[in-house]
Amino acid sequence: MAFLFRSKHRTPGDLVKSMTDSLSTLEKKKDAKSQDKALEELAKHLHQAKQTLYGEAEAEPSAEACDILHKEFCAGSLFLPIVRVLERLDFEARKNFALVFNNLLRRNTGSIRTVDHIAGQPELLELLVKGYESDGLALTCGTMLRECMKQEPLARIVLHSKNFYAFFDQSRCTIKQI
Repeated sequence: MAFLFRSKHRTPGDLVKSMTDSLSTLEKKKDAKSQDKALEELAKHLHQAKQTLYGEAEAEPSAEACDILHKEFCAGSLFLPIVRVLERLDFEARKNFALVFNNLLRRNTGSIRTVDHIAGQPELLELLVKGYESDGLALTCGTMLRECMKQEPLARIVLHSKNFYAFFDQSRCTIKQI
């Protein structure tokens, strides 16, 4: 009977498609019930993406599945839309996204470099810096921003952005959600 309660394990392509569907539902101004359901689905898919990249308790991650997830995530341009709705996600989902983001940022698959993909979306880095203004997002955005700053092209974008000096004021705030 235990097989009835197992979560359905999806392929990386299915995960990305499901995340895209959830994000499109969130972008449309629908009723609160469908918004909540989309947030729950997105949280569930982020957890499954984390399991794909880091493995589960009894299984190591598959290098092939990780590479496919990396390609699909970049092809679907999911980083920016997820960062836009980050504040609406619960703490665990934000934590899972930070782990997925940081793992994919360090990953290069063939000709796809996540650093180049993110460098083409400077708004994403601006949103991460602005994330320090929110007590609930400061921890998650800080984790992702620290990983970005290890990459020279991304650090250059942040250093030359208009929000750079405001970052120092925001970094002095205390983090209440730990």
